[in-house]
Amino acid sequence: MTFNHANRRLHLYLALGLLPWFFIYGFSSIYISHGSAIQRAFPSDQPVWSSRSEQSIDLDVPSDGNLRTLGKKILSDLDLAGPFYIARRNFGFQIYRVTFLHHVRITYRTESSTLRAEDRRFGWREFFGTLHTRGGFQEGEFLHNTWSVIVDIVCVGILLWITRGLIMWWQLIAQRKWGIVALGGGFVTFFLFMLSF
Repeated sequence: MTFNHANRRLHLYLALGLLPWFFIYGFSSIYISHGSAIQRAFPSDQPVWSSRSEQSIDLDVPSDGNLRTLGKKILSDLDLAGPFYIARRNFGFQIYRVTFLHHVRITYRTESSTLRAEDRRFGWREFFGTLHTRGGFQEGEFLHNTWSVIVDIVCVGILLWITRGLIMWWQLIAQRKWGIVALGGGFVTFFLFMLSF
C-alpha cells in the first residue's frame, strides 16, 4: 500500500462517510436561503406561535451573571427539561427549548411578572435551520453533546478531505496550472465578498 493508494482510499471513504452530513448542510443551506419564497408558495393559515400556558409568577431574576440555572428550573417545572437557549431581553428574558421537530418559546416579563410558554408551528425552514445550526455543549445533555461531537468529527473530516484533495491535485502535474487558477479564483472571490459586507 503506497502513500498515494492510502491517500486516495482515505479521500474516497471520507467522502462516503460524510455524505449524509454534506447532504444535510448543503440542502439546509438552500432551504435557509430560499425559505421565504417556499413559504410564500405554500402558505399556512395557522398561527406561527400558539399558547401552551401562561401564569403569574414573581421570579428572582439575577441582574448580572448566568441565567441558565433559572432557565433549567423553569423548564423542569414545565416538564420541558432538555437542551435550551436563554437570552436576556429588555422586558425580562426568553428561553428557547428547541428540538428538530418542535420549538417552544418561554417569555418572562419582569414588569407584569408573567411567564408565557408558546409552541411554534412546525415549519420546514425551522427544521432545516435547526439541523444546520445545532451544536455546542451543554452540561448533562448526552444526545445534544453527542451530536456536537459528531459535528466536530465532521469538521475535522472535511479538513482532511480537503487536504487529501489538494495532495492528489498537486500530483497531477498537467493539472497544476488550471488548479492554481481555480484555487486562486476561489480565494479572491471569497475575500472580495468578505470585505464587501
